[in-house]
Amino acid sequence: MGCVAVSNDDTNLYVTFTGSSTDPLVTADWDWGYSTANIPQTGGVPDPTKFPYSYTFGAGTLAYPFPGVDISQALNSDTSYLVVSAHATTASGKNAWASSPDWGTYYFAYYPS
Repeated sequence: MGCVAVSNDDTNLYVTFTGSSTDPLVTADWDWGYSTANIPQTGGVPDPTKFPYSYTFGAGTLAYPFPGVDISQALNSDTSYLVVSAHATTASGKNAWASSPDWGTYYFAYYPS
């Protein structure tokens, strides 16, 4: 389906969604927090319609790098990782979540460098 790449510099968090040429992305939504409780939810599940970072792809767009999000406060805290929830929809109507085995279907941990 695609991938989500996350990186940071001394101030900002950067998230890039990349889709597949066979089933391109239509929307991309994401949010971050110090825990899963900081991510907007409905019924205990992250709700991408409430995520503050959202993009609707134009025809033929395969990738979108979101502008940097200021996380300087998090980088200057004792937090060793951030929780990220990233969701996309595809042209065929599929819902896709970036996830990790340690965090389940809807979340993954990001360790800023």
